[in-house]
Amino acid sequence: MIDNRSDRRRARWVRPALGCLMLAWVGLLPGCSALNPAFVDLFDPTGGNATTDNAPGHIIISFVNNAEVDERLLNYLTTSKPEGGGVELTPAELRSLRPRIRFRVQVDFVDGSFNIFEFVSGSPKLIDQDFEQFASPDLNANDLNNVVVVCDVARVAIAGNVEVFVPVPIQQFRLVIPEEGNPFFVLEADIHPDSVQFIPLDVDIVDADENVVLTQNIGVRDQAVPVVGPACGAVIAFVVSGTLSVPFSAELGTDAPAVRVDDPQSLARIGGRYEIDVQIR
Repeated sequence: MIDNRSDRRRARWVRPALGCLMLAWVGLLPGCSALNPAFVDLFDPTGGNATTDNAPGHIIISFVNNAEVDERLLNYLTTSKPEGGGVELTPAELRSLRPRIRFRVQVDFVDGSFNIFEFVSGSPKLIDQDFEQFASPDLNANDLNNVVVVCDVARVAIAGNVEVFVPVPIQQFRLVIPEEGNPFFVLEADIHPDSVQFIPLDVDIVDADENVVLTQNIGVRDQAVPVVGPACGAVIAFVVSGTLSVPFSAELGTDAPAVRVDDPQSLARIGGRYEIDVQIR
């Protein structure tokens, strides 16, 4: 979509499949010959087929999803029912497997206008099959991993939380200590369909001296920083790395994902551990 009706609508964007310039994986269209070298290098370090200098009239903003799926979680998901998630993946799907991640980017322009884009990338088939019908609206949203905006840009930043899709329900257990007899665990609550969903990735909690007091999903130094005053022709990439994971606990007597409600560290790490690298080329 290109909106030329107003100077205040400064953004121009296209989905990756609509043209050579915005192709997310440049190797799929070997005939393209006018790609920005910085954009080509981002997705194809071999150089691809770029033949022109960085175009001075626009800025490319990209999302590169380099995150992985924890092996234990993947084994559980790909185990047949009733022991696992019943997910069936082809060899090609396994090779390209990525957690489904989404976030919004706000682009502020020097004239005071702005645009917000929602980036989405990852494998929509990665979900416990009992819950697929409940999560399909979120999972079936079209991928978007790059946009083009025209100059002049004042600031580019992630707006709100980065979110990851948790593809399995996580049982929560409470420890019961009776007056007589041995302690035992009980299931805290029934599992609801909305427990399989996108969740926000939270930054570590620190004290007044910047010491980490609770490890969560993103390190304090691993969160995305805003890009201020990028030059025309730049390529800005938000590169997300890390591992999607959920807690498993043998002491709870189940092979399914499970956590104790009195274990704040395990609760805080649901969704995994990530870092977000902002690259400017």
